[in-house]
Amino acid sequence: MSENSVHIEGLEIRVMGVSPATVREAMEGLGDELAGHLAARAGGERMRSARIDSLDAGSHAVAPGAPAAALRRAIVERLGDEIERRINQ
Repeated sequence: MSENSVHIEGLEIRVMGVSPATVREAMEGLGDELAGHLAARAGGERMRSARIDSLDAGSHAVAPGAPAAALRRAIVERLGDEIERRINQ
């Protein structure tokens, strides 16, 4: 794996109380938003590389009826926190 890259082989996200259409919309652009989030947190410095075989970012509540962008942002923040924690171990 090269520096400044994260490869996620598979991602399972469980949601409750969110419509399938909202989930599909939230997943659109998830990778790009996650990459931008991680790059911003790195502050222009190179991230260390780490292999992450599995990832559990826990659960996070999103307000009922929240737009897809809010769901995507919550997922990105949780995944970003956990990826950064793993890389910095």
